[in-house]
Amino acid sequence: MQRLRRPVRNQSSRGGVKPRLIVLHTTEGHNRQGTSDLEGLAAWFDDPASQASAHKGIDAEGNVITMVADSRKAWTQCAFNAVALSIEQVGFSSTSKRDWIVRYHRGLRTVARQLAHWSIRHSIPLAHSTVRGVCQHKHLGEAGCGHSDCGPGYPERYVRVWALLWRQRFLWASGRPRTRRSRAIAAWRKRRLHREQRRYAGRVLGTI
Repeated sequence: MQRLRRPVRNQSSRGGVKPRLIVLHTTEGHNRQGTSDLEGLAAWFDDPASQASAHKGIDAEGNVITMVADSRKAWTQCAFNAVALSIEQVGFSSTSKRDWIVRYHRGLRTVARQLAHWSIRHSIPLAHSTVRGVCQHKHLGEAGCGHSDCGPGYPERYVRVWALLWRQRFLWASGRPRTRRSRAIAAWRKRRLHREQRRYAGRVLGTI
């Protein structure tokens, strides 16, 4: 996994507003080996004519590019820009659930890590919500520019469960106090989330 940083011109001030929403997008472009797909995305968002941008871009291999700082406003979901953090995933909204889980597995893993990081840093719940939480671009309706990504096959619940697991791991690694009870609760929650993720993947792949 490679991490790139390419600040783009298409961004502006949040005007003191704190982010409370994470919005998932698809680029509607083909994934390419290496990072040329992400470099192309940054070049497009750096063009004033595009009038668009996003905070992060992530491809199927799990490479990630940062284009707009969290503290700044990216231009990718119209009326929600000031309150949102955005991730552009290299791929198509027509992708099936099976292909997302099989072909884009590493990319979804990186998306989940980013969700967990933002959840901790900005106190954003990892629940589905268009007010305070995580959603897809399509859930924002006309106020969010009226787009249909990430499409009917996108496994949002699968990604959010994975993000909950990452969030728990990050919090434990941060050295927060641990009691016997808190360790037991965390272990139970981890097992439950793992089971839910395996069942979801199993249903999609036809293995259960």
